[in-house]
Amino acid sequence: MEREEYDAQVQFVLQTIDEKLARLSKKLGIVKHVLALYRYMIDPEVHWTKKALVVGALVYFIIPTDAIPDFTPIIGYVDDAAVIAAVIKTLGKGFLKYYEEGAVERA
Repeated sequence: MEREEYDAQVQFVLQTIDEKLARLSKKLGIVKHVLALYRYMIDPEVHWTKKALVVGALVYFIIPTDAIPDFTPIIGYVDDAAVIAAVIKTLGKGFLKYYEEGAVERA
């Protein structure tokens, strides 16, 4: 992913993440992980090349027509959860601090 594409993807996430999370509500366990990824993405201390993986996962989460469309009953978010889990595992233990609500202020 090149810098210009990364910047466009970040803007897409910033414009749509709140709406998507509001629709899902906090009933789904995936929400806390998405919020942690979002905090990572907006952290000015993290280089954009490291954030690119997170941005890709968040875009995949937001877009309803992915490998298993989100409107598919019961299993619609299984692929989203798998992508998010893989990214979190890749980021490692240093990512854990982003689960704290005040970890990063919006840039």
